[in-house]
Amino acid sequence: YIRIVVNRNSGDFWAVMDDISLVETSPPSCSEPSALTSSNITATTADISWTPPGSPPSNGYEYYYSTSNTPPGGSGTPTAGTSVSLSGLTSNTTYYFWVRSDCGGSGYSTWAGPASFKTACSPGSIPFTEGFESGYTDQTAVGGCWTQQSMAGAEVWTANSSLTSYNRTPRTGSFNAYLRWGNTDWLFYPLTLTGGTTYKFSVYARQDGSTSSDADITLAYGSTASDAGMTNVVVSAQGIVNGNYQEVTGNFTPASSGTYYIGIKGYIN
Repeated sequence: YIRIVVNRNSGDFWAVMDDISLVETSPPSCSEPSALTSSNITATTADISWTPPGSPPSNGYEYYYSTSNTPPGGSGTPTAGTSVSLSGLTSNTTYYFWVRSDCGGSGYSTWAGPASFKTACSPGSIPFTEGFESGYTDQTAVGGCWTQQSMAGAEVWTANSSLTSYNRTPRTGSFNAYLRWGNTDWLFYPLTLTGGTTYKFSVYARQDGSTSSDADITLAYGSTASDAGMTNVVVSAQGIVNGNYQEVTGNFTPASSGTYYIGIKGYIN
């Protein structure tokens, strides 16, 4: 006997079924791969790899990837090896992928996965501005193409459109970003810059205390989105105080053209 149970709550609702089926199937004659991983991720490319089962299939594998976390409903792309380089991807996008073994004439193993990765952001262009007005959710960590590194404290830069206490009213628009007391945190963003060109780097900031030694902003740039990568300091730990927003600004000139990361470090005791 098989059993199908429908639980009905109150109200004028109906549960409908059709075309129930049981069929005999043969189990796969080979095992699925394991340990799906991704590496070398850029804005448009990524490498995926996996570990073969104990008895590797002589016919190779099939892989499938998508921006949807929906399991494959059909066939995938065949490959002989245990790694594939993907290209033509969309920047700042999460991808899911699955892999299965090709058992030869007896079909395929079950799909292993999904594993996932997120492509990097394409570098922004000049002029670049950010007011946190688009693509951010109130009271969540600033993300998108911004990345963060926490140097001290458990909090991070947080997008804000609802809180006005502690001087958190935006300078312009409806959003800003704030950092709570007892924290030191970096924000990084990738930009394409031209060697020999001078750029003005500017941020407006304020705090809710009166002493400039209690909070400061550092501006820097470098080749990686990390504290260690911020090798070029534009403004060194400029103190900010209560009252109106204060501009923290400085000029810099990269020696060569390429992709750089601008960095904004906030400190508040």
